[in-house]
Amino acid sequence: MAICLIPLASLLLPLPTTKLHGVEMSYRLPSWSLRGALKGEVQRKADLWATRAQPLWGWSVRATNQLTYSLFGEVSLDYRTSVQGGNDGFLWQPMYAKAFNRIKQPPKRVIQAAFRDLKKLQDHLAPRNIPVVAVLNPNLISLYPELLPEKYKAVQPRQSSYEVALREISSSGARVIDAFELLKRKQPEFPFRFFEPTGSHWNDVGSCLAAREVAAELAQAWGEEIPAPRCEQYAPEYPPRPAELDLVEIANLAWPERLSRPAPYLTEHPRPTHRKPRKVLLIGTSFLFGLEKQLLKHGIADSTTLLFYFRQSRRNGEGHFGSFSKKRLTAEDILSYDAIIVDANSAGPGVLGYGFLPFAREALGISEPVKKKPAR
Repeated sequence: MAICLIPLASLLLPLPTTKLHGVEMSYRLPSWSLRGALKGEVQRKADLWATRAQPLWGWSVRATNQLTYSLFGEVSLDYRTSVQGGNDGFLWQPMYAKAFNRIKQPPKRVIQAAFRDLKKLQDHLAPRNIPVVAVLNPNLISLYPELLPEKYKAVQPRQSSYEVALREISSSGARVIDAFELLKRKQPEFPFRFFEPTGSHWNDVGSCLAAREVAAELAQAWGEEIPAPRCEQYAPEYPPRPAELDLVEIANLAWPERLSRPAPYLTEHPRPTHRKPRKVLLIGTSFLFGLEKQLLKHGIADSTTLLFYFRQSRRNGEGHFGSFSKKRLTAEDILSYDAIIVDANSAGPGVLGYGFLPFAREALGISEPVKKKPAR
């Protein structure tokens, strides 16, 4: 009876609460109306308020998740959860499991179109000294499959989208920074992984290695000398910074700090001297957050605009994302940038640029790539 009265008691007493990440908690007790009651709306909203807008619910979620993790090493026994427990104390995202297990046939035509559009745009903008840099970034379980529990492994005997993309990159002649292959090759040189146990993206050193390849592309296109980022100069820091804690926050554990470890952060940021301020446009996934930070901290870019999934916009890595309409992006806007960076995860390379590549091709009046005839 006392537990059942907690929702009502919370209206009168300042009971202690805990915030849950990734979950809506701001529900209000609905106003009574006969019409709403007859339709069931009052009851539905009252149920949401009584179960989620009161202190006990948040604490019960954290306690349940912590108990599940302590007993089974998993955040949730629900296969549809957004974050899950893996081996060696790492958290991972089930959204990448289908690509890892090659559940579906790769969309070959989509992948082919993406890299042929990329090649067209690169060739068109190269004479203007505007490099279009494409980055294929890894995810945790693709780079470190040993961290995925065996119960989730069911790899099908078919090509992966990443393998199809490598073939199309070679066939189209497009220039692409394969950060998945880069980090895999560089791993023996470092005593830690390029992902933190509590984060969903590459850490400071991992994004630095990718940024170093990007910097080399930009230096060549701009005809300027850009000091290579010193990714080997780092120091451990505990607790990790907020960027490395996003997965453990979403996990909503009672003791999230138990999963944290010292994380490496760069200690040196050499900066170039540009002939003019450099403005860079980035389009793609949240892996660009770390890459954008590297470009700004190393002075490779003086200002940046990030079009998140080509749907939202933010400048210079600060503040919240605002609304973005591609209708406002003109050919003159595209040509005003000194470089364009697009990315996609190796799990789904066909979405490279998230619609920006064909959009920019049409905006700039570039002819459509010639489609390959299917092999007989």
